[in-house]
Amino acid sequence: MRFSIISALLAGASALTLPDTGLSGTDHLSKRGVSSGPEYYQGQPSQPKSYQPPSNTNGFVPQSEYRDALLRVHNEVRAAHGVPALTWSQDLVNYAMTNSPRCEYGHTRTLQQDGIGENILYGQSTPEQMVKQMWYDNELRVYDFNRQGFSGATGHLTQMIWRSTTEVGCMVRKCSFGTYVKCDYRRKGNIIGQFEQNCNAPKNGYNSPAPTYPKAQSNNQNYQNYQNYRNNGRTYQNYRNNNQNYQYYQNSQSYQNQNYRYYKRSNNGQK
Repeated sequence: MRFSIISALLAGASALTLPDTGLSGTDHLSKRGVSSGPEYYQGQPSQPKSYQPPSNTNGFVPQSEYRDALLRVHNEVRAAHGVPALTWSQDLVNYAMTNSPRCEYGHTRTLQQDGIGENILYGQSTPEQMVKQMWYDNELRVYDFNRQGFSGATGHLTQMIWRSTTEVGCMVRKCSFGTYVKCDYRRKGNIIGQFEQNCNAPKNGYNSPAPTYPKAQSNNQNYQNYQNYRNNGRTYQNYRNNNQNYQYYQNSQSYQNQNYRYYKRSNNGQK
């Protein structure tokens, strides 16, 4: 499975906002797969609203191509954590579509006032594979269920497994920078002070072992390559030095031979 990866954000309305990552819009989006966010949420909204589909649905992937797979991934993940399954919400699909009229990567700006949770990503694989890998597998490795709380590195995971969330609806678009996925949630997750009662550890006992990051492996390999390069450089330098020493020896021998010839000539001239 190939992903052009790597930075993740979950978004919503916030009390504490993380620094801008520069991933809004479509700048350099073709270079990597990204899931984007996160921010803290505070409280739940008043009465939820209903949302109508956009007047123009051209450019959106038909729900029939991804709905069952995305709902299944969410509910398999939630079952592993012992929380109730989600239902698919056409209302939230309409919300996601309406707030994504073009291939402009970014979070819905009215999440806070609308009381909606949201995860977004883009990449080159199928929506369900990217959701499982980027939002769950990668973040489960680094979330500490013994020290519950919000983290920008794990906000997608905690929204996916948030016990109080009951509905999900997603839109999918095919864009120049990849497949763009936006999932919206009600009730929203990632609420300050409510992590312990909403984020269960997996029932299989998995609890955040130290992850092995591909980047770290890559850095180790780069370091090894650098060491090999330096060692090869030393070997080459030694080779050059030895050649120079040999050349000095050859020159010295030649010089001595010339001196000997001059000496012979000189002695021959005196006889």
